[in-house]
Amino acid sequence: MSIEPLTDSFSGLPGLTLSETDTDSAGYFYFWIGTDYQCRGFGTRAARLALTQARKMGLKRLYTSVWGHNSHSQRVLGKVGFSGFADGAAGDVFDVQREWYFVVYMRK
Repeated sequence: MSIEPLTDSFSGLPGLTLSETDTDSAGYFYFWIGTDYQCRGFGTRAARLALTQARKMGLKRLYTSVWGHNSHSQRVLGKVGFSGFADGAAGDVFDVQREWYFVVYMRK
């Protein structure tokens, strides 16, 4: 997936990867926004672009994860429709020292 630059300088790195199995119809969204560009809507814009692309690709689910202390990313994910879930291997989804896992189920 390609996302156009958000500014003239390097502000962040969004991406979308596909599941390794053809029958899974799932993808993984990731994003990093530089400190100087946080809280300016870039993460939300990147997440919405990833969701739009995932729908166009026919994906049924889009997963992501963030560190428990990363409240900015958690807020972005909640705003665009991701929901947190616990993964047995990860322990408690609300442990700030671990990754938190999120999923959004696509609507047509």
